[in-house]
Amino acid sequence: MSEEDNVTQGMVLYSDGGYRVNCGGWGLHGYLYSATPPKKNLGTGDHILTAHGYVSKATYALEDPVTPIHYIDGYGAIAPPTTNNVAELLATINGLTHALKFDIADVQVFTDSEYVRKGLEFWVDGWRANGWLKKDQTEPANVGLWKELAELRDQLTGRGTKVKINWVKGHSDKIATMEDILGNLLADRQATVGVMSAIRNKIVNNIETSAAEGYWKHNVERHPLLNNRRMYFNTLSDFIKPGLYYLGDHGKDDDLLGKRISDGAYSVVILENPDPILEEIRNYQSEIAGNIDSIIMVRLDHAYRQDTHQEITRYGALAMEQVQPYRLDLFCLDREPLTRELRPPKLAMRAVESVSELALKLEQYILQKTDSNIAFSGVPLITTDITDIIYEKVEKIVKKNTTEVSTKLKPEYNVGYAALQVNVNYQSGESVKAVPVTLTLGIDLLDRNALKRLES
Repeated sequence: MSEEDNVTQGMVLYSDGGYRVNCGGWGLHGYLYSATPPKKNLGTGDHILTAHGYVSKATYALEDPVTPIHYIDGYGAIAPPTTNNVAELLATINGLTHALKFDIADVQVFTDSEYVRKGLEFWVDGWRANGWLKKDQTEPANVGLWKELAELRDQLTGRGTKVKINWVKGHSDKIATMEDILGNLLADRQATVGVMSAIRNKIVNNIETSAAEGYWKHNVERHPLLNNRRMYFNTLSDFIKPGLYYLGDHGKDDDLLGKRISDGAYSVVILENPDPILEEIRNYQSEIAGNIDSIIMVRLDHAYRQDTHQEITRYGALAMEQVQPYRLDLFCLDREPLTRELRPPKLAMRAVESVSELALKLEQYILQKTDSNIAFSGVPLITTDITDIIYEKVEKIVKKNTTEVSTKLKPEYNVGYAALQVNVNYQSGESVKAVPVTLTLGIDLLDRNALKRLES
């Protein structure tokens, strides 16, 4: 037996229940750990892991860090009718059931439910001694679940595992610190996935473990052309084309989409490989809208946050919640807004008409590039290629007698560069003329960072 086999192992679990419109869900987050000090940084960045849960790095000197073996994430759907207390009980029951699979010395369960903590610590033993009746000889609510929870605790303690139920401030507590709520917040997100499963009539119970190394990392693949803060689309599926995205920045007031402002900008992007996250959002939004013809705005900065991107990648539509039944708005699992139904639609339609015109021009350009024999009625499309104005070819020696040519952003477009002047072609009678136009980075063009990412 190796020295590592003799190291004390324990488990930390955060449990939470969720409840919406008579549907429930339970959620778990936690980690299995060894009591050895970590050989490398396996914490969250702001927190370290201890035998007593997550602790902020500012105060970690008061606690001994532990080494995570793997992380635990789980959720389950509860068929209606149910209650929030049932959801909280099932979260803890599923947590202790999972703990029974491991030879561990200690289990710390953190819950924001005083009902669960007080019940297991003060009530169940008295109820059991009294034939599972309260002092007034009535049966406790949810007695079947209390029996199951007490039995799980006894199985663990009977084999020498210490079980401790701790109360923590909930994620909605205004005075709670991130140290208090990090684990509870992650469990709450899992519970929301469970609730969403129940609402969609998918009764599931799922607990997964993930390797400790790399758990807090997720590769967010955002195409450089998807550089705007917002995306817009019509909820009717006939208007949704995979890989075609209407983008823009229209100011701070969401409902003023379509109002002409000086720093407003719209663009149309066609990607050869559609973005899976944006397609997931659009398809689900269209599904819940049914036949409603509405304009939706997506907050791209929220969609491409690491946690939201990872959750939509993992759970799909279950990671997007429609909170208000009379609006089509969707929210991330952390309650941050993801999409917004834009009203009034007339003003929104002004912007949609603008980007629709851009889309037609872009499709015409692509057709002309791929088939020069295609004829178009009306005014021919006149274009100005600015690639060579922004980029240059750079030759680099990679091996002896071998060179490599790549496309690089010209050095004059350094940090702080604001705009460039371009002679733009236009049709004038039978001839093509040019007029100087100022193009501002971040409005008329991509910003410098996005242009840099487009380098080959």
